[in-house]
Amino acid sequence: MLKILSDYILLVRKKDARKDILFSLLAAIVAIIALRYAAVPLNDLMARFGQLSGTMITAFSILAGFNTASLTVLATADSPAARSLRERQSIDGSRPLIDQILVYFSWAIVVQLTMLLFSITFMLVIVALPEGGAIIFPYAVKVAVWVLMATGVFGVVYAILLTLRNIAILYYFLIAKS
Repeated sequence: MLKILSDYILLVRKKDARKDILFSLLAAIVAIIALRYAAVPLNDLMARFGQLSGTMITAFSILAGFNTASLTVLATADSPAARSLRERQSIDGSRPLIDQILVYFSWAIVVQLTMLLFSITFMLVIVALPEGGAIIFPYAVKVAVWVLMATGVFGVVYAILLTLRNIAILYYFLIAKS
């Protein structure tokens, strides 16, 4: 996983990475501020996030499956478009363009599977909490819950943006260029 991360940092177009991270961070901040000032008790909010986690498990599984299938197709394809990607150089000129694209898909899979694990863990924690009763949380736990929810929102938006970029890559290199 660390190799994928280091290759991603090396090969990603910095403008795209900044845009993905900043947009995801902005979405998380706006969502958390809106949720913080909504008159919804933290227990209810956690229960709703727990319910959403079930949906997110399905969504992340589908996104990771799409990226895995695309990665497999790109890695094994012998079409003229795929051969062209193997012959062309990446932005920094250090590797074939296909390596850059494979790293994009691999990073998306890592992010989506990490978010899948996060969703499963969050759902299990929510299920373990007593139902219907108001739980009094210490301040540190409340802060941790808000940080976890912000991380979840950030991860969801980031994972979706990565997949959208990967779809655009597939379209551009395999459909529009052929």
